[in-house]
Amino acid sequence: MDELAAKFREWRNDAFLAPEALDALATLAVRNPLARAETRSQLLRLTDADSRYLLVRAAKVIARLECLGFNTDVRTLLDRWADHEDDAVRAEARQQAAVLRLYDTLQREDLAGVRHGLKEARVAFARAELSEEDRLDARLFLAVIDLLLAYLAAMSSESSDASALRTQAQDLAALIANPMGRTWYGYASGSEALLEYRMYRIADGFARLTDAIQGAEEWTNFDEALVELAAVLRLMWDSGTTEGPSGLMGSLGALESRVVVPQLGPFLERVVGRVRLRRVIANHESRHGSDAQGAVLHRLYEATLAGEYAGGTPKGAEVQSQLDREVAAGPSPESLLLPIDHPSCYGNDPDVDEAVRPLLEAARARLGSDYSRPKWLRFVDVVVFVIQIVRDIRDILPDFALCEEGGGKGQRAGESDLQEHVFQRLREHYGRNVLYEPSRIGGGRGDIGVRFRECEIPIEIKAEYRDVSRSHVQANYVGQTDDYATARDRLALLLVLDVRAENAARHVVRRRAVRKAGQPDTPGFKLYSLHEAFWVTGLPVDPQIANAKENAVVVGLVQGNRVKPSSTTTYSSRPART
Repeated sequence: MDELAAKFREWRNDAFLAPEALDALATLAVRNPLARAETRSQLLRLTDADSRYLLVRAAKVIARLECLGFNTDVRTLLDRWADHEDDAVRAEARQQAAVLRLYDTLQREDLAGVRHGLKEARVAFARAELSEEDRLDARLFLAVIDLLLAYLAAMSSESSDASALRTQAQDLAALIANPMGRTWYGYASGSEALLEYRMYRIADGFARLTDAIQGAEEWTNFDEALVELAAVLRLMWDSGTTEGPSGLMGSLGALESRVVVPQLGPFLERVVGRVRLRRVIANHESRHGSDAQGAVLHRLYEATLAGEYAGGTPKGAEVQSQLDREVAAGPSPESLLLPIDHPSCYGNDPDVDEAVRPLLEAARARLGSDYSRPKWLRFVDVVVFVIQIVRDIRDILPDFALCEEGGGKGQRAGESDLQEHVFQRLREHYGRNVLYEPSRIGGGRGDIGVRFRECEIPIEIKAEYRDVSRSHVQANYVGQTDDYATARDRLALLLVLDVRAENAARHVVRRRAVRKAGQPDTPGFKLYSLHEAFWVTGLPVDPQIANAKENAVVVGLVQGNRVKPSSTTTYSSRPART
């Protein structure tokens, strides 16, 4: 920290090095209170005479630290720079001040305060957008705020017409997908790509929510429709369960409990009816237990009763708290799948993030910079969720991934077991967009298809009992999946269930049986990580075909025939008492 601070003072007048040193100090400040104090000190020493590049970076640093919950005591600098004579400094200060206003709004508990704050934040972002020629960031947040305001208006209306909400959701998705209105992907930072991914999830979630709302008066299968609605809410928000949400995007996620559910509950009571809604919840729990979607249905039901609690009284909070405790203690493995909010990570999980980022980089290189942005954004979302599925299989160990000595299927497991599991998880997440063995494509029939308006992504499932090396997978399985990708949108996924005998070699019972039979030990290997299990590949293009382009096939290994960690330990015998 001392070295960084000394270099910042040395480079104070350098247009490039000074902003970078300040940014490095701010990065360290997130974890180090001494660096936090030094960053604050250096920010307070800035004057209007400093370079425009340093002041622009300083405005970003102030908003970043404040949105992470650190009080810098220098917000007044943004107000001062909002009238700076330099256009770039003035525009950035107004943008970051608007971000902080939105962040403060999303911390409020009362719905009226949230609505009023959103309108004020909208004015602030509109001012920031007009301050400079190209402020895509301001336009993005304007679109998000318009979407939230349209939602609040639709829910407070006596009508089920949600056309304005659908229009706003489409506008946000179109803004994100527009290749002409943003940084070239080769220059975009990882944080920009992650923000784009989360914004697109919000737009898609609201679009699906609109479909459910508009058809509410004609619902006949209430169980399926409302569970789908609960899945939409889970898709939209990445709320934490054991770690509080942090940052601006974490605050957007917190709107599930503060804005979305409280408003949606009374709407459902008007259109569906409280008794029927309660029956839907009972039917869902009889089939699935106390799973995560059931928890969302409970929240919707409690929201329909909110008017009976005087002024949103503590009784409502007490009931909600009790419901959360019951869901958390439920026997269903799904209760373990509620996301932990890591706003800077794809999938809210560092392990998933570590696997996703190199895949996206490799896939983008194969598809090219001119590949359709709407298709790319759908592809990113599906890849992230599939990796989450593989992570959960590794953590929960369903019977098809467990060795026979541990009570599982072992090498009796086949591709149909993994196919059914993946299909069920995808169907819960994407609803009717997921098809089981869809119509023929490229002369064959894929195992699973995820079909959106923008694109279709085939997912092929295989089981391998001897060799899962990349060369073997490439020679034996990739060709079929690559053909499906060519027949659709140059995108596909291939999951290979790894059920080799050596996966179970570390089991204590198996080791004893091998030694008793006088057979040589099969070496046992460590559990491979998500990062090691996934890669991007595809077939080479035909050199005689002009302008031929490669496909992006994401390959993932799902380790089966596994041993429970506790079954690999051999305990020493307790000494006999003398």
